[in-house]
Amino acid sequence: MTDQELQDFIDVAANIEDKYAEMVKDLRNKGVKVIEYRGRPLPSQLVALLAPTGMKLLGPTDDQLLLAAAQIAGTNQDAADAVDAAVRADQDLSDVQLYRRLVQLDKFDDFRNPRGAGMNCQSITLAFGPPGERVLLAGDMQFTEPNVSGADQIVADLRSKVSQDGPYRLFKTTHHTSHNGQDQDFLKQLGNPELIVHSGGRNDATHPDPGTLTMLKRRSRSLPTMFARTDRNGRITVQPHKQGADAIDIARGRLNNFTSNADDQAEAEPEERSSSEETRSVTVQPRGQGGAAQVIIVNLPDHPVNLSVAGVAIIARPATSTSQAMMTPPERRLPSVPDTPPLPPRPQPRSSLSVRLAAGRTLPKLLFVTHSERLAANIGRQEAAAAIAAINDARQPLCDLSRVTGDGANKVRELLQGDDKLVGVVIAGGYDVVPAPIVDVLPPKLREALKANADRDPDRFIVWCDESYGDLDGDHVAERPVSRIPDARDADLFLTALQPKDLRPAQRFGIRNILRPFADRVWNSVAGNGPLQISEAFLSSWTTVAQTSSACQYFMLHGSDADATRFTGETEDGSGYTQAFLRDKVPEKFDGVVFSGCCWGALSVSEKAMNAKPLRVPSPRVAERSIALSYLKAGANAFVGCTGAHYSGPDLDPQDNYASALHEMFWLQLPRLSYSASMALFAARRFYAESIAADHRDPSDIARRLKNRAQFTCLGLGW
Repeated sequence: MTDQELQDFIDVAANIEDKYAEMVKDLRNKGVKVIEYRGRPLPSQLVALLAPTGMKLLGPTDDQLLLAAAQIAGTNQDAADAVDAAVRADQDLSDVQLYRRLVQLDKFDDFRNPRGAGMNCQSITLAFGPPGERVLLAGDMQFTEPNVSGADQIVADLRSKVSQDGPYRLFKTTHHTSHNGQDQDFLKQLGNPELIVHSGGRNDATHPDPGTLTMLKRRSRSLPTMFARTDRNGRITVQPHKQGADAIDIARGRLNNFTSNADDQAEAEPEERSSSEETRSVTVQPRGQGGAAQVIIVNLPDHPVNLSVAGVAIIARPATSTSQAMMTPPERRLPSVPDTPPLPPRPQPRSSLSVRLAAGRTLPKLLFVTHSERLAANIGRQEAAAAIAAINDARQPLCDLSRVTGDGANKVRELLQGDDKLVGVVIAGGYDVVPAPIVDVLPPKLREALKANADRDPDRFIVWCDESYGDLDGDHVAERPVSRIPDARDADLFLTALQPKDLRPAQRFGIRNILRPFADRVWNSVAGNGPLQISEAFLSSWTTVAQTSSACQYFMLHGSDADATRFTGETEDGSGYTQAFLRDKVPEKFDGVVFSGCCWGALSVSEKAMNAKPLRVPSPRVAERSIALSYLKAGANAFVGCTGAHYSGPDLDPQDNYASALHEMFWLQLPRLSYSASMALFAARRFYAESIAADHRDPSDIARRLKNRAQFTCLGLGW
């Protein structure tokens, strides 16, 4: 879009919810009865009125609506956080500039889009017609991949309910025939409907989904199928009570056209682009200068444009740059991060901000890794300059990926190999500054041995893991400890986490679940005094300032990928969960280390690794929505925890418990290694890995231990 077109779009989008509310109000003022569906039974009068149509309301339930609403609200907050961070970094951004900045930072498609999935899974699901002529209309419902946290079983129940109300003769595909709306098994559940209709726009390259089209085409070879689509056939009229070709009427084209729009658009792209850009062409007419060479400088807009220079037609398109993906085996991959607007190389400016790395403490020789331009875009140029100056003033080597071509991880490996005095790596910035590798912890043979059991893991055994940045020999196992200081697009958090004070472990504080008694043994290794609290006997509201000020803190509770502001306990009778520790109990000032065995406790972004896509930068969480990040903003030396679902279990024997040995070894090593959390985690992981290799275990046992080993991360300086 041009700037004006984009501004018009923003103006409309900003008011669309108000306009919708006005429309509903206007309808009511005109005497129309408007019923807002909230997951409950429809009014009896309406049901009676529609009885002749055979209509049946199948879902969603209010539980599903609420889960979807919570996910939508979370993405609203992500957007607000991103806007706040961008404005903090540059207060002079216009609405258009701000929008373009956010789109560049947070590219996504509709694959596992949390906001879109939440909206789609609120679709009303209706069936109409008598037996033999049944019709299913379910809007955008994602029957095959809900992608709404906590809703998998609820949507599975809805599928069963839909199936029981069939079979169906007509099925209007859901979510514009996307992969997450339907698949071969779902069509079987529907009774293999003969009439299938797609509704969607003509200029949509991703809908219908090419893979789903291929599935429908193969299916049509063995089953009677009449497939119509509005993008190819225009207006479609279906009469399910009629037989054969009389049942469906189309305005143009042919039935059973399974051609992908992506293929057609690729072929037609030059012609379509040329005609659509005609209105925003730019003509540059050089002035004659005899036979001398000419230099023509044109200030181009940031959208495709046609140029005519001295009668020569030129189509100019903005350059797109993508980060190099780490060259790793299939089970390890690195998401691309779109580059920030390129700036010419220049010396880093000095900042008036006073920042002292590690509060002036003497550190061993560490390799700091960042991308100065992306960091500046997140926290502000002056703040980023102050952080880099602090690293330089402490005489610590810095790898600035903004000045590195090719794979950043390979450059880090090269620097580590060239200096054996480098004892560790500190990543300065979040996943959108220095990408975190996505790791499939299961070797191919082990995944094959697990078969369907691999998919029962909440992360499918795929986690975020920074270990590759400490890998010296390319075997994807770190020979140097790695910690990460996430910026969360918050300068205060980042600069505070860069300057933690020395650790003095006088006291300790911890909470465990009732069903995790192994934590008592771990607690014996935590420095300090004080008992390990147990849920449900202990609630977050009972937490004291003295407890949360303790330098060594240990949480073995439940966590959530969707809500990082609470760790929960268990009720003794198994009826529910207790609020064991909430974010508002994190102290304002904290000089210490936290170790968490809570699921997703150290997840610093809003999505799990299994949901990430190469062209989408995961949205960073902010401190106000994360216990881990709140501890860093309070001054913690480190928060050690998991990026995925954690495995432990009730077993007391360290040989049988999935987590006991790793937890215990961390706390044992911490004082032995001068209270460096990064080194203690590194030592604990190595010990834990050796115990896995030494024992002969069943595939599920090995898989869970491999996941625990890989997913533990050290957030904060850690030294």
